[in-house]
Amino acid sequence: MASGSFSKFLIAASVVSIGLSACTKPPTEEELLMDKIMAENQLMPATEAQKAEIAKADMLTQASFWGAEHERNPTDKDAAYNYARTLRAIGSSQRASEVAAQALSMHPNDRNLCIVLAKAAMDQGRADVASTVLFQALAVTDKSDASLLSIYGVTLDHLGEHDQARQQYDKALALSPEDPKIITNKALSYAMQGDAEQSETLLRYAVTLTEKPDPRVRQNLAMVLGLQGKFDEARELTAEDLPPTMVAANLEYYRSLLTPKRDWGELRGATAESK
Repeated sequence: MASGSFSKFLIAASVVSIGLSACTKPPTEEELLMDKIMAENQLMPATEAQKAEIAKADMLTQASFWGAEHERNPTDKDAAYNYARTLRAIGSSQRASEVAAQALSMHPNDRNLCIVLAKAAMDQGRADVASTVLFQALAVTDKSDASLLSIYGVTLDHLGEHDQARQQYDKALALSPEDPKIITNKALSYAMQGDAEQSETLLRYAVTLTEKPDPRVRQNLAMVLGLQGKFDEARELTAEDLPPTMVAANLEYYRSLLTPKRDWGELRGATAESK
């Protein structure tokens, strides 16, 4: 979980009619293999039983399945959502953005499409795009979606708008008071602003909320402890989920941020919302 891996804890954002990239990347090996599998699929649409069964498969197989469904019927909202979602899971965020954006043009402000597009935008470092889409989505909802509010808060944190971000987390917590993901996002907002003590307090509380804490919540606590120089406890928590080599790498990373000063901006990728 050295610096780059923090970005995998939570990302969210979206856009209704905004392009995400001016250039097109060549297809990855996963995408080429997925296209091959799609070409071999039957032309008949999948049954409900097949759709339920595919959820048990690996993500590449799921992406191929939903890609075929989307190709058969580009107006199918669920197929577009699942295709974009699984594309993200195999690392094809740009393609996921294109699929979700096209679907949103036919199904404006659909919650799931907005969220997957937002997350794909964040994958590409486009917090501005993500924030715009989620703001537009919230503008036409009844503001009672705690998850949407929390993800919007994450985009604001990535834009450096920490006070506004925490307002969104507070709105989300009013709807879902003991959601460890939302509490963790609020905790990391404080950490990004340099308030490690408040962040630690909230993360310790988040860890107690479930019988089996989400490893990402526990590792965020380890990170905040490490960035305060509390290496012994950080090591213990890190070792609960990671192999010894990664434990050592994480601790070395925490130490590097304390020399010569704490670079709290490095935390901008650490979030709790699941991918």
